[in-house]
Amino acid sequence: MFSGKGDYIGDTQLRQMVGWISDCPADLHPCNPPVTSWVRGFRPTIVHWSVGICRQEEKMSEIRTRLQFDPRKQGLSQVLGPLEAEVMWLVWQQGQATVRQIHRFLSRRRELAYTTVMTTMARLATKGFLRRTRRGMAYLYRPTMTRAEFDRWVLHSVLSGLLETFDKEAVEYLVEYLSRERPEHLEYLRHVLTRQAA
Repeated sequence: MFSGKGDYIGDTQLRQMVGWISDCPADLHPCNPPVTSWVRGFRPTIVHWSVGICRQEEKMSEIRTRLQFDPRKQGLSQVLGPLEAEVMWLVWQQGQATVRQIHRFLSRRRELAYTTVMTTMARLATKGFLRRTRRGMAYLYRPTMTRAEFDRWVLHSVLSGLLETFDKEAVEYLVEYLSRERPEHLEYLRHVLTRQAA
């Protein structure tokens, strides 16, 4: 994500990173007690959910691509190509789908070759975001993780990249950013650290 220690962590990157946190569903938000261990010391760790969510560790192990995060874009396009983002959104909505089904839906909006959709979905399967099984003459695609789990993977990857590249400087800048832009989150962080130290 960053080329080296000479790179600068700008406000945009931090804003986008915190934005991912803010956009998480309520049950996955870092300010929720079940994910306190993730906040501790700003050290992102793999969290095991007890209700309704498979182990994040197993989900992450299926991803076979390095995160490419572009803070200049919005939503899924920050980490996926434009068509990849559309396809993933549709498969999440449907739960499972064939190439023909996804192509039929996308073709209502614009002209798009069937082979383009087929290649995109095969690439998403290669990356580990989709799993495919043969059904007759076609492949049936299913997501390997929910949208909420995908968001957590992005958070884990972004924060891990920042810490691996900048170490304590990333922590200091994050605290500085929160104090300036998100004081309510900084206050909660103090509360969590105090509770952990008790």
